Amino acid sequence: MGGLIGSAYLLKHQDELAGAVLSAPSIKVPDNISPGTIFIGKMLSIIMPKAGLIKLDPDGVSRDPAVVEAYVNDPLVYTGKP
Repeated sequence: MGGLIGSAYLLKHQDELAGAVLSAPSIKVPDNISPGTIFIGKMLSIIMPKAGLIKLDPDGVSRDPAVVEAYVNDPLVYTGKP
């Protein structure tokens, strides 16, 4: 819930802030995802809850290559598909 509150605050005060980092904010599903895709995703999460759907690109963690490398080599980072 803190991520949702933080998102709402950022939207309201975006002209006052240079940036922000949110951890797991509650967000709306984008409008360009079809209802069928959403339905299939929900069914798969019930039938096979541990099966991942997408692989996240570690390069999205940071623009600093050293930070990305540390992230990739961190044994505590989950590397499966969420």
